Amino acid sequence: MKLEHAIIKKMSEPNIIFHIQNEQDTICPLSFFTRIMLQYLERDFLLIIDCPDLMTLSAIDTALWLFPRDRFIPRVLKKHQLKVGDFKVKDKLATFNVSFECITPTPKSLLVECIPNMPSLKSLGRKKFKHYSKIAQPPKVSQEIQYG
Repeated sequence: MKLEHAIIKKMSEPNIIFHIQNEQDTICPLSFFTRIMLQYLERDFLLIIDCPDLMTLSAIDTALWLFPRDRFIPRVLKKHQLKVGDFKVKDKLATFNVSFECITPTPKSLLVECIPNMPSLKSLGRKKFKHYSKIAQPPKVSQEIQYG
């Protein structure tokens, strides 16, 4: 899989990308989400996972203890956010929205929405896409394909 976006330097307006899970991909939403996060970490982004549900944040934190197996990923859990990655990074931020609500994009961060291939979450993803299209430039869409 590859990310289909440019490396973020200094953005003048919000940048939003939707990662949509392929129909044939059978992994659970948490694994799909973790896989996308690891792609951003490999490209040296500092991730901010925004989620109002503490149980979901704990599940993501647990998944990060398991993957990748060859290294430890630094992270800090505070209230409704989990910061993941190299905390010295200031110019490459990616905010992952893991809530049912839209969040306000910021000019300094890439906003990432991961849409699993479940019908109810796809419907929610379409609503989010429409919302973000009204307030910012049209979001980019990346269809994720699992190889092997």
